[in-house]
Amino acid sequence: MGVTRILQGKGAACGLAQDAIERSIEASRMVASTGLVAHPLNERLEDFFTRIGFERLPELSQATMLLSFY
Repeated sequence: MGVTRILQGKGAACGLAQDAIERSIEASRMVASTGLVAHPLNERLEDFFTRIGFERLPELSQATMLLSFY
């Protein structure tokens, strides 16, 4: 997931993330998943994922973050 530089800082990523999260929650009802995993490529993206509710999982790897559905 990403946005062009022109759209960075204008809320486009939040809209994309919200759509991805909603679709993942809906799919989780069919496949019994309990969360959404992200691997941010840099600190700025890690901050973004933290702001929208993801938590770091350093026990898996330094780059792994999870948004738990439950």
